[in-house]
Amino acid sequence: MKQDIKIDWTNLLLMQHDILGYPQSNFVVTPLEYLKYSKQDLKEETERGLINSIGNSKRAIDCQVDLLIEALGFKSELFDNKNSYRNVKKFIRENYAGKNSNGLTDKLRLLQILNIAPVILISQIRNLRNTIEHDYQKPNKNSAEEAVEIAELFVHASGSIFENSYGSIVFGSNFKIKTELTVEKKPFSYYTLLPEYCFLELNHYRDKKLRLHLIKNSHRSFPATHYGEPIIDFLPEDKLYPIALKILFCEEYQLLPQLLEHEIDSKFVKYKLDDI
Repeated sequence: MKQDIKIDWTNLLLMQHDILGYPQSNFVVTPLEYLKYSKQDLKEETERGLINSIGNSKRAIDCQVDLLIEALGFKSELFDNKNSYRNVKKFIRENYAGKNSNGLTDKLRLLQILNIAPVILISQIRNLRNTIEHDYQKPNKNSAEEAVEIAELFVHASGSIFENSYGSIVFGSNFKIKTELTVEKKPFSYYTLLPEYCFLELNHYRDKKLRLHLIKNSHRSFPATHYGEPIIDFLPEDKLYPIALKILFCEEYQLLPQLLEHEIDSKFVKYKLDDI
């Protein structure tokens, strides 16, 4: 079925469509609440308050990481199990080769690969984990304040990156340019896709699934409609799942042929990008 889809990868029109919005969770305590607790503990200015502040800063980071992992379609409680999501773990190893990964979980590595976790904060998070889990030293106020700042930056930055990433794209090679008149009777032109074309979406609000739809044999063109019968449900255990995530979050659209198992070198993929 995938091989039967007709796409000219050297002449592709691609439209980015719908940002994801802020990641949602069913957690009893949220990252922002842990962050609030860490700031309250810091104000106590006691040894116990500083220890609790650093601990809650770490919890805010860990909770945010789990929130993002869940929003990507994974079960956070299973992710660190060595027998779970083996294809994703292989993807992480291949894409993290040569980087310093000491002190980082696979969850954090994946978020960094997808550009969701800011690189500048990764080393600071690593140092914070080492301080809490290995050094067993009494913290001072400066280290507690730094921990709060790192946690706050990470929670807000990663949440914003996810929120403003495109959760769906539409692509195909059967397109044309239409010209219409504005209310002021001025002409304007835009691209429109004609069947058949594909629609890739990650809907973390509805069911947290990655789906590829094929719009075929329809009289409608895009952007009039984009929903069709899904031809592929990518499952988190699938080897193509992390590639689909990388396409969406890193905008590496030259990888699209892999999703359809079309054999073409990525350097030959040529596309026009039209943000709708």
